[in-house]
Amino acid sequence: MPEKNISNPGFKPVLSIKSHIIHIHDLCPGEGVSYNRTFITKKKRKIGVIATGYADGFRRMLSNNFYVLIKGKKSPIIGNVCMDMVMCDLTHIDAEVGDESFVQLVMKYSTSYNKQVNCSFFF
Repeated sequence: MPEKNISNPGFKPVLSIKSHIIHIHDLCPGEGVSYNRTFITKKKRKIGVIATGYADGFRRMLSNNFYVLIKGKKSPIIGNVCMDMVMCDLTHIDAEVGDESFVQLVMKYSTSYNKQVNCSFFF
């Protein structure tokens, strides 16, 4: 067990933000994803749609700039975060509709104050 000290006080996560994959779609090269087609596929991709979006507090600034965890693997967010959905790349993950997705390390990568990020999700 790691030594507890100021830089590692032994804290454990008390909050986990999770949702589910509600749809999986295969895309061909040149197809766009999300509002304004901010992500264009360069090769065949398997895309997952996750049931969470900016109406739930998922920051739009994470569009094309973050990931979710599915089956313990990083799945990049692609396209703009929508009101009720987020799209992610499942090409390298054996995922199915109904699988859980986890949003972790948001505070590490977000420029927002930690409490602001936690409070932005509605429970």
